[in-house]
Amino acid sequence: MAYASDKEPVEGRTRMQKMLFLLQQEYKSCDFQYKYHAYDYGPYSSTLQTDLDELIDEGLLEEEDQALPSGKYKYRYSITKKGIKHVESALSDPRNKKLQLKQIYRSSEKIKAFANSANLNDLLKYVYAKYPEYTKFSIFEF
Repeated sequence: MAYASDKEPVEGRTRMQKMLFLLQQEYKSCDFQYKYHAYDYGPYSSTLQTDLDELIDEGLLEEEDQALPSGKYKYRYSITKKGIKHVESALSDPRNKKLQLKQIYRSSEKIKAFANSANLNDLLKYVYAKYPEYTKFSIFEF
């Protein structure tokens, strides 16, 4: 996801979670097998968060945090130079055609263009309207 849309960063953990949730739900070629459950801001996958943390530890993804006046933190995800090389190598490797990486990449472009340009409240409204089963423990109100 961080590679898509000219490597534009993803603003926030919630946004990253929703992007990958939508990618998995709406583009069946993207069979990531993440299991989501209803949480504070809709669908959440702890396995996805663990995978993001591992990508950060491996130097493929960078996470910047910014303290907010509320005392909470906002996170920003950017792909690193090492991550770019890794993705470009995978996309150009003919052995990966079975994995449909190019199709996943095109789908990622669509999701990221929508989700990164939307106000977070609007993104959550979209997810909540389309997937209401993930809203039962939500603290988000609109």
